[in-house]
Amino acid sequence: MPDRRIRLEAARLNLARIGMATPEDLRRALEQAAQVSAKTLGVSHVGVWLLSGETLCTCTVLYDTLQEGFRESEPLELSEYPAYFEALRTSRAIAADDAWKDPRTREMRASYLELAGVRAMLDVPILVAGQLVGVVCHEQVGQARAWTTEDIDFATSVADMLAVLIGQAARLRAEHALDVQEEILAEMRRMEALGRLAAGVAHDFSNVLLAISLLSQRLKLRLSEDPEGAKMAANIGSETDRGTRLVRQLLAFARQEKTTPVFVDLSEVVAGLMPLLETIVTSRHALALDTPEGPVTLRADRTQLEQIVMNLVTNARDALPDGGTIRVSVTETDENEAQLVVSDDGVGMDEETQSRVFEPFFTTKGGRGTGLGMSTVYGIVKQSNGHLELTSAPGEGTTVSIHFPRNADN
Repeated sequence: MPDRRIRLEAARLNLARIGMATPEDLRRALEQAAQVSAKTLGVSHVGVWLLSGETLCTCTVLYDTLQEGFRESEPLELSEYPAYFEALRTSRAIAADDAWKDPRTREMRASYLELAGVRAMLDVPILVAGQLVGVVCHEQVGQARAWTTEDIDFATSVADMLAVLIGQAARLRAEHALDVQEEILAEMRRMEALGRLAAGVAHDFSNVLLAISLLSQRLKLRLSEDPEGAKMAANIGSETDRGTRLVRQLLAFARQEKTTPVFVDLSEVVAGLMPLLETIVTSRHALALDTPEGPVTLRADRTQLEQIVMNLVTNARDALPDGGTIRVSVTETDENEAQLVVSDDGVGMDEETQSRVFEPFFTTKGGRGTGLGMSTVYGIVKQSNGHLELTSAPGEGTTVSIHFPRNADN
């Protein structure tokens, strides 16, 4: 088992290294990914099929392990396989141990499966900006196969990485076709970098969080006669659930999927985070909260708002190595906007640092930072139709002001 996990992780790293210099490199990149996936899972075929308009699904790449090469395949009419394509639109993966009998794939038996000798299928939809653009198909010839959780997780990672490559190709085509403004290009690169991160680690990180959650439940049962210990175990489970939601949001954000905003009180969201924020700062820091008496409501995703506050307060703490004050305030502006302000009296930033602070993986913390906090904040604010202002100077602290529209449909 450890050897298999090492092999899967090595394959993920190989997939992450696949890159493109021009849009014409997409086919080569898809071929590389198909070949790596086929050999890693030990399947007979791996195909990458892309939607052509609203009626056809065309085989762009089909790697045949038995022939150790690529071959062609006829396109599929979407109308001929309604159950299969409906499953692709509604499921994260189609793991058909016996594709001849599975209700999602058996409609393909006479026209495709039997002709190709395919008996088992592991197909994962390729989603770009939340839209189905294609499918990566893992096919086993000859006999049924019981797909494992590790098989499905790996195939899903492959599909996510292909989505990033397809999105990158679209971005490269836009660069070559249009004189795109530099700010728009920089934002697309940030999204691309976050997409690679999410596709490469989100699935495995979710498994880690699940294990922690299960262990916290067992610990809570063992500490049933220790109220304080049981409370701490419950807190572990609660924060693990929060981490799971954040992983899902990171993946959704990286794919540029639409969230489902609801009416929330920004003041209540921030106040609810205070116990957790107090554990993030140290005894050397003072954490001040300023909110109005009435609610400041807006349409937004609550988890994303929490993520913004957590990242900003963490950055403010790191800017105060010797202690200081972090201020969090919520106000309602004259422009009918909800405003969130996080400020500190820390070391501040020079102009060069400010120009790069929203770049993915840019950090001033050395090995202690990931460089994703501020880029994630920036992306969420833009996705929510808001805008962000940063004021800072060396030795004078930093203030980040975020304005959200209160009545706009985000």
